[in-house]
Amino acid sequence: MVFRGKRGVELTLYDAIEVVMALAVILTFYNHAVTAGRNTEWEKRYLASDIALAIDAAQAVPGDLLYSHVPTKHPGTWAQ
Repeated sequence: MVFRGKRGVELTLYDAIEVVMALAVILTFYNHAVTAGRNTEWEKRYLASDIALAIDAAQAVPGDLLYSHVPTKHPGTWAQ
């Protein structure tokens, strides 16, 4: 099947399918980039290392320990 434009340029069905497939690939990459931008993996790693450091420090203290954790607000993190 052949489609003709105003200037006589032929666009075959294969060309149309190629354009649709290229658009699908571009949208898939865009969706992946947006999802990765919202990823909170680094926040989880920061919190895990913070808790691990607090536990190590608590184990090193001889005697009783009173511990109070106040999360600080970092730009773009979950702590509000």
